Amino acid sequence: MEKDLSSTKVTYKNDDNTCELLRLPSAVVSLNGETIDDVAFGLGVAHAKDRSSQMILARLAGQGRLSECLKADEETESIDIFMREVGISYEAKKEVSQVNKRVLSYLQSYANGVNHVWQNEKTPWEFRLVRYKPEEWKPEHTLLTVKLMSYIGLAQTQEDVERLIIQSIQDGVDTNKLKSLFHPYLEDLNVNLIEKIKSLKYLRQRLPTEIKTLSYLPKLLASNNWVIAPSKSKTRQPIMCCDPHLEVNRLPAVWYEANASMKNNELAGITMPGVPGFIMGRNRNISFSFTYGFMDMVDFFIEEIKDGKSISEDGPRELNKRVETIKRKGKQPLLHPIYETQMGIIELPATSKIENGLYLSRAWTNHRGGMGNTVESIMDIQEAKDIEDFSRYAANVAISANWLVADNLGQIAYQQSGTAPKRKGHGLAPLEAWKKENLWNGNVSPSELEFIKNPSEGYISTANHKIINTRYKSQLINLPMGPYRNDRIKDVLSGLNDINVEAMKTLQNDLYSLQAEQFLEVLEGEFPETPLGQSLKSWDCCYSVESIEATLFEAFYKNLLIEAFGENLFSETGIKYILSETSTITDYYHLFDRILLSQDQDTLELWFGGAEKRKELFQKCLSITLSKSNSYQLLPWGQVNKISMNNLFFQGKLPAIFGFDQSNIGLPGGRASIVQGAVYKAHGRESSFAPSWRMIADLSEDRIHTVLAGGVSDRRFSPSYKLEIFDWLNGRYKIIPLSKN
Repeated sequence: MEKDLSSTKVTYKNDDNTCELLRLPSAVVSLNGETIDDVAFGLGVAHAKDRSSQMILARLAGQGRLSECLKADEETESIDIFMREVGISYEAKKEVSQVNKRVLSYLQSYANGVNHVWQNEKTPWEFRLVRYKPEEWKPEHTLLTVKLMSYIGLAQTQEDVERLIIQSIQDGVDTNKLKSLFHPYLEDLNVNLIEKIKSLKYLRQRLPTEIKTLSYLPKLLASNNWVIAPSKSKTRQPIMCCDPHLEVNRLPAVWYEANASMKNNELAGITMPGVPGFIMGRNRNISFSFTYGFMDMVDFFIEEIKDGKSISEDGPRELNKRVETIKRKGKQPLLHPIYETQMGIIELPATSKIENGLYLSRAWTNHRGGMGNTVESIMDIQEAKDIEDFSRYAANVAISANWLVADNLGQIAYQQSGTAPKRKGHGLAPLEAWKKENLWNGNVSPSELEFIKNPSEGYISTANHKIINTRYKSQLINLPMGPYRNDRIKDVLSGLNDINVEAMKTLQNDLYSLQAEQFLEVLEGEFPETPLGQSLKSWDCCYSVESIEATLFEAFYKNLLIEAFGENLFSETGIKYILSETSTITDYYHLFDRILLSQDQDTLELWFGGAEKRKELFQKCLSITLSKSNSYQLLPWGQVNKISMNNLFFQGKLPAIFGFDQSNIGLPGGRASIVQGAVYKAHGRESSFAPSWRMIADLSEDRIHTVLAGGVSDRRFSPSYKLEIFDWLNGRYKIIPLSKN
């Protein structure tokens, strides 16, 4: 049997499926089968050959088995406990029995491909080091992987901010300013509710160490996509562009590229190891992509527990209890009890018993179900013929997403997806669970999610900004990212006609920051007559790796946040912690910018004492920044904003000479530019948001233009391990054909 995929076709088969595989000159794998199940089988083979480590590590993390299978220490145990509480693996096992025969056949075909490789080839040597032999892949493990995609870094990021609000209330921050910061979404916060929040028996102040940035897990938080109508396209066919932003300080890259041919259909794009199917890319008739939709899918509720039961208007309710056994290498197993109410999981300190009092329960719309429907939607999307087909399928995806689609009939459309709860209030403040009126009342129907078709502007763009839902009476998004990237995309596209692929490559690599422009305008040209002062005044607001002005502006912005939201709200220590050890500012900087850039007189008076005082604060922070900077010592942006791409298994722990990592990579872009180059720390660990893959698809062509942030293979000594890093950094693209292999 072939040990590696080569440029010669190799046929893989079992009793049910047959698929031909070969590696294209670009190292991308090409699949050829009769049916969609055949291609799923082939993709399972390809993923197992090129990305076994990624699949195994994500599965172990999702199962809460890192202590059992890799190592047992405080870090792995805290992650295992958290994952058992979330119940991702527990619920995936239950859900697999509920999927229909068509989906189960698809999942099993993929699993058969994975297991074909794992049963006939050696276990990756990294796992032999820790004496772990992977168990067979099962359909439930794909549902687990999809559930991980829906929660970690996505729904869970919303949870982080809601937890910050609760912690801030307990710390006694100025409630009026807290409401102003999150306006208008804390209207439910009254004196009675504040007292109950302060009386909670327990609050986990943050997620377990490293769970936020655990790079085994796929996190698709910040992204861009846009689609051009034929009226603005040079070829008079739609052009689709996308660049999903997520953690890039890892090898291999998150995504796995492929193309596939089957009877009556051909595909090209990206897949997620662990999941069969193409989730962005194109087929013969359509091109499609998505960005994260920032739908609020997580709420906290205040539960009153008395005599081991939760209080409700209908009387005391028994708690659902399960005890998770967490095996630990070299240690006794840990028995961890988990208690669940009708709304969600109760937060307790590890090993604690439930006493009488008030507790938080955490509710997530995708806690139970939704993943089987999502897999079926992915199956259908791959075979969609036009935008109507596509939108009908995409609306049933449980993950919050902003989907864009174009078809070869010349149509373009937007479709919202995600499982949104029907809730009372705005979702940011925890409500009393014993009141029926506060509880969720089912989920928003897919038919009520936003759909936009063929807008008069001739394009549609999304960049994690607020999407106003015109089809549902209540809004589904309360904490989007800032509008800067989307506004920049719209500014450029509105001024272009006869758009071609090359113009879109330029736009995908755009470094201009509207955020920086707007902040510098507040200073109204009042810059000191010093070299650095004048340099900042004349800055082009582009975050190139050579720019010292970008470094200078970021120092100014940090000082501004500390001065405005330190003792004024969170305390100086608190805001510095938020800045240095969390992703709150990286994710939700627009909350703070809305205050800093406000034109509302009441807001300016509350926070600064008026517009003039706000301007004085800006001047003060500029003076502080310039006084601490030296034009001869100031580093260019690429030397400040840099990452190391670390091997997924070894996490940067091996000496550089071994070549598992790619160090000192300067990232262009900032938090608010189209090329988002966000580098930050969360719980002591470096992470990032940057374009992890770029694709441009002109439907007049039988191909897509792409570049991947890394390489195809997770094997250190494979020639494709680091293959595209420098093309990715320099804006160079390859071509993946849409044709039979």
